[in-house]
Amino acid sequence: MTTRPGILLLLTIGFVVWSGVFVGLYAGLSVGCAAGWHLISVGPVSLLRVLLIIGLVVGMAALALTAIILARLRPADRSPVGFVNRTSTYAAIVAVVAGAFTFAPVLFTSTCL
Repeated sequence: MTTRPGILLLLTIGFVVWSGVFVGLYAGLSVGCAAGWHLISVGPVSLLRVLLIIGLVVGMAALALTAIILARLRPADRSPVGFVNRTSTYAAIVAVVAGAFTFAPVLFTSTCL
């Protein structure tokens, strides 16, 4: 059996990226509310909304890039390493879907109460 150091880390990397995006958006929301960025208008929306949307786009791009990179690592064989690589790719795709579902409220919910 062929092994690589850190191969089991591949199974979680999609959701590690997801959690980083989540923490980044949550921190941005907290800092933006405390700093009053929701009161500064940038066209029809607030500065905080613009920054959160940028964070959403960058975060979803990072999630998609993670899934693409993992998909390219996938060998065609049925070895244990191939199984881990395929499973990692599927988990990263689930992380992209989870990100789209959990981060979408950035687009339409109120920022600061």
